[in-house]
Amino acid sequence: MPRSVRAAQKSSASALWPILIAVLVLVLGGIAVNAFQGGAGPKNILLMGVDEDKTRTDVMVLAHIDPAQGLVSLISLPRDTLVDIPCAGLQYCVSPDKLAHAHAYGGAKGPEVAVQTMEKLLGISVDGYVRIDYNGF
Repeated sequence: MPRSVRAAQKSSASALWPILIAVLVLVLGGIAVNAFQGGAGPKNILLMGVDEDKTRTDVMVLAHIDPAQGLVSLISLPRDTLVDIPCAGLQYCVSPDKLAHAHAYGGAKGPEVAVQTMEKLLGISVDGYVRIDYNGF
């Protein structure tokens, strides 16, 4: 494939990430409104943007929602962060490995494995997750 075609494909894919992040923020906003209206305690929500194959997480953002203080805090975690992945019960798994691979190793349980990996990495409890792919927007 000519270099100019590859560069155009790469730049168009790169242009989609701001849109993906905006969609994740809107979803988070809906979750935050529900938490604030329900008077719930603080919640940690893992936001995941998965690749075209719906295997690896290209974007992982942890949202901490604290209704009592009226705060929403976000932290983006680099996909290449070396982490310990809980491999028990998985058919194929390598640990430690990249954070983006936790979801892929989990297969059908990908979100749960990603959440467990995040909990282990940060020493926190994750109350829920949101997963979105290219078709999601």
